[in-house]
Amino acid sequence: MSFSRKTLSEEIKEWFIRIDRSIEGDKALKFQDSSIVIEDFFLRLLNLIYEWQLKNANTPKSSSQDSFDLYDDVNKIAVQVTRTIGAAKVKKTLRSFIGVHDKKYTQLFFVYPSMSRPAGRVKLEKLLNGYHFDYAKNRLSLSCLLGEIAKCDVPKMEVILELLRVELKPLGRTLQMGVDQTVETVIKVIEHMSKFESESPIVDSELKPDQVEKLRRFEKYAQFLLNEYQLNIASYSHPKSVAKETVGYDSARVVKIQSWLKSKSLKALSDHQGNAEQAFEGLVKQLLSDIHAAGREAENQAVAFFLADEFLRCNVFPNPPKLPF
Repeated sequence: MSFSRKTLSEEIKEWFIRIDRSIEGDKALKFQDSSIVIEDFFLRLLNLIYEWQLKNANTPKSSSQDSFDLYDDVNKIAVQVTRTIGAAKVKKTLRSFIGVHDKKYTQLFFVYPSMSRPAGRVKLEKLLNGYHFDYAKNRLSLSCLLGEIAKCDVPKMEVILELLRVELKPLGRTLQMGVDQTVETVIKVIEHMSKFESESPIVDSELKPDQVEKLRRFEKYAQFLLNEYQLNIASYSHPKSVAKETVGYDSARVVKIQSWLKSKSLKALSDHQGNAEQAFEGLVKQLLSDIHAAGREAENQAVAFFLADEFLRCNVFPNPPKLPF
């Protein structure tokens, strides 16, 4: 699997896991709205994956169907989107589908907003009355869809991932996931940076021959960081504080993050020929890529604020020595 394909697959998997968790929570609380909202989500997702032409059968202008939610008249496909994954639901649906819709739709699929589905064999011959329905292949969990997506080419995977990012923002707003994605993004950034292993430890001062020149290089960088901090403090100060409190931002993490900042920022400046703004933006993109984050505007700005704040707080680079007068 190529790096691009692996990176895309990992993020898509993460979105699917969150859908699964959200739906399970809604079931426990007896919330029904998520089942209704998710029909349109699966309509767009399945159309992308399989290149179907599904439409919603349960629109305000149409009578609600009792045996399917989505339909494709061109490919003769009907789809039942349901949170109920047991065999009883399949049998109940088939009873209302066979003899009424089976001539128009040659394939009936069940799609579950969950990562798993019950295995095993179920006797359906009497219910099917000659209609072709494969209990294993015609029941699609999120894991099944993930496997199909993994077979797609990279450009198509990118389109599917963008759909997930838009439809499920933030963390699936339309699915009522109720988690602040900005906070979770900052948490992932902190955890990722905290894993950094530096070849040389941070010291109180760096008495190197190019110290003065290095400080001059960062003079403009410091002003840029201050601008980034002031621009985003109103929107992202609270999410950053929540993220720090959640992960436990102790002295050990501080040292690790200082090491990451020191190592990566110097390299970024070198890579961008000393351009502080480009170097900083490169660090933000690198972090979002490392943690497989979506990189939408809110997350970009949250990570930018966190980095600016850390640079200003951690004193990674020494202050100019005080003059003796």
